[in-house]
Amino acid sequence: MATGAPEVRLEGDRAIWTSRVRGSTTDDLWFSVPASAHDMLSPVADPALLGLLLPAMRQGRDLQVDGRVSTDLYSALDLVQHVVCRTYPEYRRIHVECSELDDATYRSPGVGMGFSGGVDSFAALVRHHLDPDPGVRRLTHLLFNNVGSHGSSPGSTALFQKRLARVQRATGTLGLPLIDLDSNLDEHFRLDEAYTRTAFLQTGFMRNAAAAHVLASGIGTWLYSASTSLDPVGIHPSPDSAEMEPLALPLLSSARLTARITGLEPRVAKTLAVADLPADLRPFLDVCIHEVDGPPINCSQCEKCMRTMLTLEIVGGLGRFTPQVFRPWRVRQRAAYMAEVLAAPSEPYEAEMIAEAALRGWVWPRRSIMRGQALRRSRGAMAWARRTRAAITPRT
Repeated sequence: MATGAPEVRLEGDRAIWTSRVRGSTTDDLWFSVPASAHDMLSPVADPALLGLLLPAMRQGRDLQVDGRVSTDLYSALDLVQHVVCRTYPEYRRIHVECSELDDATYRSPGVGMGFSGGVDSFAALVRHHLDPDPGVRRLTHLLFNNVGSHGSSPGSTALFQKRLARVQRATGTLGLPLIDLDSNLDEHFRLDEAYTRTAFLQTGFMRNAAAAHVLASGIGTWLYSASTSLDPVGIHPSPDSAEMEPLALPLLSSARLTARITGLEPRVAKTLAVADLPADLRPFLDVCIHEVDGPPINCSQCEKCMRTMLTLEIVGGLGRFTPQVFRPWRVRQRAAYMAEVLAAPSEPYEAEMIAEAALRGWVWPRRSIMRGQALRRSRGAMAWARRTRAAITPRT
């Protein structure tokens, strides 16, 4: 697989960063931003290197990158590939050759962060913008990327635009420029049907890093909102990238752009930050795994919705989000979900909710406690039966 030197051009009201590609599923790689962000586009080939590294590793194909590549980023490739291969055994190490290394020392003072409207990004927004003392990493830009999280169907572009409009309404009063970044990066990940279904969960961190590097002439620090807490962080086989991201993200830095992860506190702590959002931002909290036209914009029935609703209820903040963001609990739904939480006290999210409830003296309904205990005993018995069957089944 090979990429050409990057080119930048203006096309109508958009600025395009593009590179020719040989040996991939499509013959170019492009990123598009508003023309107003034209001066922020990077002159180096770092976005192509990061954008195509994982598709090349997935296929076991060496990668040739023309144009300048940041020395720091190139030097970190062995470690990056080690982390990826330890996490996903189906990936293979490859040789990466760059035609020229870039030792530029200028770094823009800009600080950018992706924003989607979920708990992770809202909590990061509180820390790095709404907090009166956010420290040295005060945000200057928000990003909303189309790098694969909106799907790969023919309607994915329309979904990106729909979600973008929602985010624009949410951030319109913040005083921060929102840069919408479109791309065809996902096309390079469409290697086969089975891989496409799970590719973004495995590769989203690298895709978003490539997008950040596209804007490295205007953003010198990029903050990436963690989707996990600090405790489970590590490098080990996993179906997604969440637990290795805190170790991998710093390796994706260059002299032009520093990649940093933020939000490694427990989920309950993030939800507490969200519970105190200003009233004009609350209606835009979007945690649902479904695309709901609304209002409300959350289905209030999926796992992520109910987890957020129960956490908000435990900390006393659910009333601020009902009915604009979530529908009121159905009595049976609330009792059943609480039982599910109590039946899995060792699971990370469930353990956090149980601990927070105990800390606050929050009382679980007796019926949910009894049902949770019954579910736990039933699941324990089923697990014991499976182990027993496995032990007595003759091996051939």
